[in-house]
Amino acid sequence: MKKLFQILALSLCIIIPARAQETLARIVATVNDRAITENDLENRTTLIMTASGIPASEETRTRLRPQVLRTLIDEELELRAAQKSGILLAQDDLDKAFEVVAMQNNLTADAFAAALADSGVKKGWIYKQLRAQLSWTRFVQRHIMSQIDVTDTDIAEALERLAASAGKPEWLVAEIFIPVENPEDDASAEALATRIFEELKKGASFPAMARQFSQSAGAAGGGDLGWLPQGQLDQTLENALIRMQPGHLSPPLRSLRGWHILLLRDVRTLDPDSLPSTTEIGNQIGNERLDILQRRALRDLRASAFIDIRG
Repeated sequence: MKKLFQILALSLCIIIPARAQETLARIVATVNDRAITENDLENRTTLIMTASGIPASEETRTRLRPQVLRTLIDEELELRAAQKSGILLAQDDLDKAFEVVAMQNNLTADAFAAALADSGVKKGWIYKQLRAQLSWTRFVQRHIMSQIDVTDTDIAEALERLAASAGKPEWLVAEIFIPVENPEDDASAEALATRIFEELKKGASFPAMARQFSQSAGAAGGGDLGWLPQGQLDQTLENALIRMQPGHLSPPLRSLRGWHILLLRDVRTLDPDSLPSTTEIGNQIGNERLDILQRRALRDLRASAFIDIRG
């Protein structure tokens, strides 16, 4: 009987991994001729939860799945667009990008890889994400930045508006932004913003959540928008900031462009003698316009692609 038990256990050990492997290989979406598998989705969800400090639970994993899948779809579109335009990354490019991420976590590349492994995250999962992100960044630099023209008039008008705001509050803000490009997407965008807000209240890392989910210009920097003077923001956002204290988090706020979660890092009074330079103003205007153009480019990629979401 003991020997029979050992044989049965061995059989089960063979059958269960085979079924698990079949499940993980299941296609959850296709993007043109490329497949995204259950394994891809599970790996990325684990990576996001680990990086953001979200407690591991099946409930949280299930809630995050729709947006994680959308992120994987967008990355596939961005990667293929970049590759089609002739942008190919070398291994050294990815290694350097990984070192930057490690430095953001105050670790060496080796120590960061070891910490990931201890958390059940494979280094290759991050490399896959970095390949898509870095490829898209280079695509944007090559094909979209050239469309941006910031004139002296643009800068002068911006400085005039800032000078008029002297003596008013100025906020140091970080943001997670979920755009609403079509009215039918509003409910799903609000639901995502609400889920992110709930995880942040539980202790998830704001910079990590911004890097993974935000679609604003400051996403790569953990959502940091820098100092913003009163009179330069959507009125709904300003009304929220006026009532907030440094260190506080806003609930999801709806603007004309989409849903925002704000983190007020600090507040001060705008000093007329310390206005930004013309170069800084020009860069800010350029980044805002670049943000709009690259989101428009991604929207066009979605519209022209064949995307089949299976679950």
